[in-house]
Amino acid sequence: MTRRHNAVLDRLTCTIPKGNDHKLFINQSIRDCDSSLRPDIVWIDEKTKNVTILDVTIPFEGSTTSFQEARKRKQDKYGEIETHFKAQGYKTFNNAFVIGSLGSYDAANEVCIKRLRISHKYATLMKRLMVSDVIRWSRDIYTKHVTGIRQYH
Repeated sequence: MTRRHNAVLDRLTCTIPKGNDHKLFINQSIRDCDSSLRPDIVWIDEKTKNVTILDVTIPFEGSTTSFQEARKRKQDKYGEIETHFKAQGYKTFNNAFVIGSLGSYDAANEVCIKRLRISHKYATLMKRLMVSDVIRWSRDIYTKHVTGIRQYH
């Protein structure tokens, strides 16, 4: 499951613009913050005083509300970090990037893509690649569960 999650995270993080005014924390706790939580992505733009907190989640598509519930859980979980940055005068964006374990793509991810400044052209390709990665690793999880043998190493 970690490989499935990291495949999506890697596709997201490779597209984030880098520069002198930007700090990017990937799966790290935030210094000077009381929370020991480690969101997948914390992107700080010092120039505009914006902070983006994103966490990748891959829930099972068991109900029509599973994506909304997963997104809400992540937003609640990292609310303390969001509050920390707001107290320092930053504008914050706390959200989740959600793809279903069977390959469903959550349309609400578009806000996250725009926030990370990912081009429309690459976003289209990235979505397809992410869904393909999730299906591949979910198949591997299922195959290992049934046969005890991994498909991919």
